[in-house]
Amino acid sequence: MNTTGWVRGYISNNSPNDKFVSFVINTIGKEFRLNTAIQLINDTYVIKVGQYETRISINEAKSLQKTGPYAFDKRVLDSLKEQGLSFLPNRSQYVRYCYGLIDIASDIEKDI
Repeated sequence: MNTTGWVRGYISNNSPNDKFVSFVINTIGKEFRLNTAIQLINDTYVIKVGQYETRISINEAKSLQKTGPYAFDKRVLDSLKEQGLSFLPNRSQYVRYCYGLIDIASDIEKDI
């Protein structure tokens, strides 16, 4: 799946956390062709991607969103990988962004 770093930076900086979480989980679902679901239970996002499930507090999700445009994605992907989802970090442009294998700043310069 292709993505553009500067667009994600804009989305990350300008979206409310719940919308951003939904956007990211939908993106991960499309990337891996898996069904997704998100529930909010006691200030915690319960995220399901295929057969896998991870829980992330609202506070952690907000912190990750502020940390970087792909920090939340990486946190979710790492959890899914620990549970058995198999993928390589160079799987796609999107996953390379999540794992810092593409420099967002240099991507922005190319688009200018």
